[in-house]
Amino acid sequence: MIRLSRRAGDPPLYAQLAEVLTSQISAGEFEVGSLLPPEHSLANAYGLSRATVVKALDTLADRGLVVKQQGKGTFVTSTPLDRPLNGLGGFTDHVTSLGMKPGQQLLSRGEVAATEDPLHEPYRPDSRLYELVRRRLVGNTPVGTQHSVLPYEVADAIGLDDDGVLEPSFSLYARLERSPYAPRRARETLRAINCSEEDALTLEVDPGTALIEAMRESTDGSGRVVEVVRARYLGSWYVYRVELS
Repeated sequence: MIRLSRRAGDPPLYAQLAEVLTSQISAGEFEVGSLLPPEHSLANAYGLSRATVVKALDTLADRGLVVKQQGKGTFVTSTPLDRPLNGLGGFTDHVTSLGMKPGQQLLSRGEVAATEDPLHEPYRPDSRLYELVRRRLVGNTPVGTQHSVLPYEVADAIGLDDDGVLEPSFSLYARLERSPYAPRRARETLRAINCSEEDALTLEVDPGTALIEAMRESTDGSGRVVEVVRARYLGSWYVYRVELS
């Protein structure tokens, strides 16, 4: 274990610990999605006060290397999920492109009748629809939920009832891209919300936790709506980026 220097003129102990942990993350000793040792363990291992360890972890959080979840610990993120707003694409490809491991857990799926739900508004009142609700993961850490609504014809064509949808690596966007219903345009709106009790249970956070809600309506080359999705992501994990000129 690296010993921290306590000589006069050396960097503060919290800064030294932050650099040690940064090096360990860069070296792969702590993988993306993994949990760092508890604060008291780091304090004992390096002979530091709890306050010094907290300041070091706050430094890593400011760098985007970790995210702290109350009651659960500090998770390695490597970098925030920096998502540009000027392109199509799915969660799986985006997280993979950042060098992280995407995952999903199916919460529910099946045919539904159109209602007054905002997710159903782009469709006709007599439409046969299909809903797919999933929890999205980075590593083993829940970071968001996705509630997708598709025309039943589209869902049937891309096989949303098959067992492949249960796989952690399943990508709805990839299925659509390989079909005649590939998305070619999308309109997305964002807003900040507080986590409901239901979402808090799914995401394993406290009710009221800050979330980013993204509503996207995607159309194919003919202009037909092929998916409407409401995604809710933990605000501590997501950064949206747009370039202006």
